[in-house]
Amino acid sequence: MSKHLIIKDLDYLQEIGASSPVTGGNVHVSTGTTVNSGYAGAFAVALAEGEHTFTDTQTLARVILSGNFSMSLARARAIAFASTGNRIYQSVSNQTTMSFHFFNSTSF
Repeated sequence: MSKHLIIKDLDYLQEIGASSPVTGGNVHVSTGTTVNSGYAGAFAVALAEGEHTFTDTQTLARVILSGNFSMSLARARAIAFASTGNRIYQSVSNQTTMSFHFFNSTSF
């Protein structure tokens, strides 16, 4: 199944021809992970506002199914950095969740 995002009716938006420098700074990061038998999910968000900014996000979601064993792993990492003048703002978030499941598969 294919899903499409349609963006239209935006003629009310105005183009900005000039901008003023940011006088402050702000950073925000958030991460989340979830795992259970057979699935893993991770998200990472980073926001930085200032004269000089840097953001980085990394996620990993892995599921290994092998016979009577299941391992789910989710990792998320977010970094935000902003500097304005002599002020420096930084925030880091890391999260890791792991799940092991063993199945009893006796057959008669």
